[in-house]
Amino acid sequence: MSEDDLEVLRTRSDELQTRIAKECCVLYDGAESAAWACGPGWDDPLEKLSYKLEALNVQLYDRWKVKVVVAQVKEKFGTLRFYFECLVDGNGEPTHEQVVLSHYAEDLASEYVRKAEEECYGVCEECGTPIGTCESPRCCTLGWYRYLCRDCAMRHEEGSPPVTYEMNGKFYEGDKEIPSPFKSKSERRK
Repeated sequence: MSEDDLEVLRTRSDELQTRIAKECCVLYDGAESAAWACGPGWDDPLEKLSYKLEALNVQLYDRWKVKVVVAQVKEKFGTLRFYFECLVDGNGEPTHEQVVLSHYAEDLASEYVRKAEEECYGVCEECGTPIGTCESPRCCTLGWYRYLCRDCAMRHEEGSPPVTYEMNGKFYEGDKEIPSPFKSKSERRK
């Protein structure tokens, strides 16, 4: 995938996050954008997840004032992290029904989130390409573990040195295999 294609994906992702925040206004608590801190390759599972959680809010909020609200969406250690809270709006102590429904919403939302996280596993975070079993979807670029296909892992700015990354337990600089940077000098000489 070319850099121009990736830029188109990023622009679409920004537009999608704006639309999702507007349509899932309870879930994103009236924010102007969903502000997902991960690449556009995971947009489809995040869009589906957002609508499922907002549907849960539609069922519970108007009558019971119980809602699911996003706290943060990001990539961490090469996996999707979707943090949320179940809140009860209202004055005073929540009723017994609100407490029970809040627990129900938290359990159901946790299951939805787990499925979305599984769906992102094995999909390149940048371009959305499914990554086959011949390449580990988790690679280390510049010290950060991310889910990237080989093409996205090797992409770097014009004029900058090739990206160093780990894939399937081997280390690469660009497309050239290199010795492990974590071994001592004497171990590397062997």
